[in-house]
Amino acid sequence: MRSVKLQVALFVLPCLGRAAAPDGGDIYKARCASCHDAGLPRIPTRDALKTFSAETVNRALVSGAMRFQGSDLSLAERHAVVEFVTAKKFEPETVPQGMCLGKPAGKPIEGEWNGWSSDLENSRFQSADSAGLAPSQVPKLKLKWAFGFPGDFVAFSQPSIVHGKLFVGSAGGKVYALDASTGCTYWAFDAGAGVRTAISIGPGSVAYFGDLQANVYAVDAASGAQLWKTAWTTTRALASPELPSCMTESSMSRYLRTMNGPPPTLVPSAVSSAEA
Repeated sequence: MRSVKLQVALFVLPCLGRAAAPDGGDIYKARCASCHDAGLPRIPTRDALKTFSAETVNRALVSGAMRFQGSDLSLAERHAVVEFVTAKKFEPETVPQGMCLGKPAGKPIEGEWNGWSSDLENSRFQSADSAGLAPSQVPKLKLKWAFGFPGDFVAFSQPSIVHGKLFVGSAGGKVYALDASTGCTYWAFDAGAGVRTAISIGPGSVAYFGDLQANVYAVDAASGAQLWKTAWTTTRALASPELPSCMTESSMSRYLRTMNGPPPTLVPSAVSSAEA
């Protein structure tokens, strides 16, 4: 009899130690309803939140507009309230669709636009020879392809086109390298926070950009592999890196390196602040 009671006790104790799953509705009422149910300007209502993807709301709580409200939520609590307000199951994002398979069949794009501006003076001017497009051709342009940012409903980052590839950041924190001719995806890099800066391609085929959590990245433009990441400022990184074209790869490395050595960091004179 004692053995049976002991077995029952051992079975019951783990069950008693298991915490109940968080209730998304309760979390919403305690932390969210006072604003989202009040009809305040520029704050989405419950009905509007149901049109968002679960990943979009989760990102807002982690690194977006609601990061302060979500900072003290546990992972389980955050997922619970995300699923409650969107009425959708939260699942991590999958591999991007439309990946480039082998060599794209499209004709290479002529002309380039690297970073926020084509020169260090931020003139944002490109000659007809550089663009490969005359004013008379503009009315004849037709849509060739379109790319949708998964889970996003806004887009801020200006595309860069270098060596036939289009590099662009997203509100969801992904940086994409697309084939400029076909629109297929070579790679997608997850910065974890929104990327509003243009992507600047420097010597050695390195892509430089910043995110909304004040980090600056260097990524291999061919593979999307991270080379380094550093916290550069205490506020959001909004200005795009501006890289002098006269520099060699070795001088660029010295230019970006701090006095204490790796990890390198962008210095203020290397950043364009003329964006608005």
